[in-house]
Amino acid sequence: MRRKNQIIFLLILSCVFVSCENVWETELANTKKELKITTSNDYVATGNECWVSISTGNTTILTQKIENSKTYTFPNPPARADLHVYFWNATNKILDVSTYAGVTLDELFFDNKINQLSNIGSSTFTIPDAANFLRWGLSSSIASGSTTNPSSKSIVIPISLNPDHLFAFLIPADGTAPRYKYLQNASPGSVSTFNMSSLNVMTNYFDVNIPVNSFLQYFVGGYNNSIYTDHLQFLSNVYSQGLQGNFRVYYPSGIRGNFQSYFSYTSGNYGYIFRKLGTIPSNPFQALPNITISSSSQLRGATTTVSNFSSMERLIVYSNYIQTTSNIRVRWIYTKRPESSNTVVIPDFPTDIQNRIGTISVSNLPLTYVSYSDYSAGIVTSYDSFIEKVVKQSEPFWDLIREARTFIRYPDAKQNIMGIESEIQ
Repeated sequence: MRRKNQIIFLLILSCVFVSCENVWETELANTKKELKITTSNDYVATGNECWVSISTGNTTILTQKIENSKTYTFPNPPARADLHVYFWNATNKILDVSTYAGVTLDELFFDNKINQLSNIGSSTFTIPDAANFLRWGLSSSIASGSTTNPSSKSIVIPISLNPDHLFAFLIPADGTAPRYKYLQNASPGSVSTFNMSSLNVMTNYFDVNIPVNSFLQYFVGGYNNSIYTDHLQFLSNVYSQGLQGNFRVYYPSGIRGNFQSYFSYTSGNYGYIFRKLGTIPSNPFQALPNITISSSSQLRGATTTVSNFSSMERLIVYSNYIQTTSNIRVRWIYTKRPESSNTVVIPDFPTDIQNRIGTISVSNLPLTYVSYSDYSAGIVTSYDSFIEKVVKQSEPFWDLIREARTFIRYPDAKQNIMGIESEIQ
């Protein structure tokens, strides 16, 4: 019996030693923790300067100017903190700031992974008898453009491939189906001319029921592999006075393997943006949630809530400020996980930034709008996965997200939401 007790005692003692050893190894790992920031060879564009800073609350812990193709390490960072990235362009006098609240500080890889197509020239598309249209437009692999001017018979557009693909559309003013022409042989300096009778008629469509609004914009397009490299816009229009009720959206078939749709509208001091990649949307519009803003005159200290915060993946509080005396513009995108109540907590500008923007302070920055986004399809389906993939690994936003709905609230009523798409990505 005594021998059995000795064996049991030794087994217990062995387990205790193993447990202590694991705890000790964990503590050693924690004491060796560091923040590592690596930059690619093209992260900081020519003409820009870039800084990264870390803060907890209103207190800045560290600030580091970063350059391309470098690695920076910082010992013993806090487990979580707010990450701020500053880009200063002295020529344009623009300071862009991105804040990501509640980031786990381990490794950050800053890169520009989006394949940037090069402009190798331009191509011209002409419809000499274009008339009685709401809008006609043209897109290539690198750009898109359109016009509502009845006198405009030609559109010149940049191209990036030789040969490149061109897609032209025309929306008749009488409400009949749009017309289009698809070319696959555009080259630098080429001119393509087609009369309206030579354009094909779109026969595919889906219907949507548009809510009450004072401004509406939409476009549909297609791509094969990525919207960054082989996207073509099939149709687009803007209704500056709004449009509501049943609406038929036309599109061609057989041009690209994947579909893209985009709808945005404004109603009072609310806005809405829907974007889907891959397939035709079945229900692009949803009821607007109740979004509140308090302390709404400034970015710092602004507090906002949304009625269904648990179904949202990302909150953005945005500020756009121009100092009239210096013509310096500051654009600040503050991003955090949506909670029951959300308050913007940001530090003062780092010294290097302050030296470049003069007398502008954080207290000068107004609140421009807040937005809550619901990512319902794709790889990114939470705030943590957004931070991990898009922020810490620099993965292209629209390669990870297949459907997004963004609900916007302005401090005051706005007429339209054009121009904010890049801010919510």
